[in-house]
Amino acid sequence: MKIKIFLIITLSLFMNVACNYGQNEAVNKIGNKSKMRFESGSFDPQKPTIIYFGNGDCIISQEEAEAWNGGDAWHERANVISFSYYEPDEISEEKDEPRTYYKCADMIIAFLSKEAPDYNQLIQTAGFSTGGQPAMDVAIYINRNSKKLGYSVCHVTLLDAFCRRYPESIKEFFESEDSGEQRWIDRYACTNKEIYSNVLNVRVMGDHVTPPLWYVNSLTVNDMNEFNNGVVAGAYWSVVGPGKNLQLESRSDNLNYFFEWQGTAESGTLDFYKEKRYPGKLPEPVTLIEPSAESTLNEGLLLTCERSENAVAYQILVGSDPNDVNHIVSETSEPPTKIITKLPPDARYWTIKVRDKYGSTIYAGPIPLPDK
Repeated sequence: MKIKIFLIITLSLFMNVACNYGQNEAVNKIGNKSKMRFESGSFDPQKPTIIYFGNGDCIISQEEAEAWNGGDAWHERANVISFSYYEPDEISEEKDEPRTYYKCADMIIAFLSKEAPDYNQLIQTAGFSTGGQPAMDVAIYINRNSKKLGYSVCHVTLLDAFCRRYPESIKEFFESEDSGEQRWIDRYACTNKEIYSNVLNVRVMGDHVTPPLWYVNSLTVNDMNEFNNGVVAGAYWSVVGPGKNLQLESRSDNLNYFFEWQGTAESGTLDFYKEKRYPGKLPEPVTLIEPSAESTLNEGLLLTCERSENAVAYQILVGSDPNDVNHIVSETSEPPTKIITKLPPDARYWTIKVRDKYGSTIYAGPIPLPDK
């Protein structure tokens, strides 16, 4: 769980980025014409943020690229940012440098620094087709600088993404993390059949435009947003879903989780894709059981939760701040039953994190401990 630090933006950053907030667009005027738009009315610092990049020609976006267009259901739960146009950073022709989209990250940083200078909610990027490139690069750039910025991108979603060697970008994304930071990737493939290690792979029936439509609909269509014994994808695990605190196991060459959607962008079923080869089912989000209001540490506390499907381990965690709950009190193979009479003196919040048999984890949002 991340330690949130106050957002610091240097003067040089503001020299490089000019923002026209009256039109909800930010335009980088030094060698880049990318245009950012804010889709959700006024920015709410209490909501998570989703940043979306539409398709293009493998280098630049379409002119007036499509927005996220998730409707009220998404805007009620998240701040939604999209780009009506994006292009790569300038690259010296004399150097063999990969194409990057870091200036889009600069624009997002400048926007957040104005709207919410101490922003500490979850951030997710998503990219469709060509847009997978800036979605990855924005996440990598922000996470490399997360210590001084005070926030990071916890989740990247690739929607039938093309135009680069994504395993290399995935490796960079995971290497950009600090110890304890939440980082994971899911991808939804229709025409791009390549399989990526250490991500949640989902095949979606349809054509190239189906994955982004399916993902947007997955927030509100019942067939798409039920736990389904752990075979679930889409908005369920997004920063607005009940599974927002998922951490997919990504330290080994993990190809355990692979699902397939059979149906259209509006209805259908999600099931395993070749279950014998890819048997992973994700852990159910944790539901804490609060101690009674009269409970005290002197008399003993029962810190426990409901059973989490697919979980093989339960850790009680405590900490002094809801964004820093990392001290392990106990680990058991079932929901905890032991009465606790001693905790670290600075413990003010608690939660339970569960782990599945393949190493993926999820935890409940930390809550206050009873007054001592």
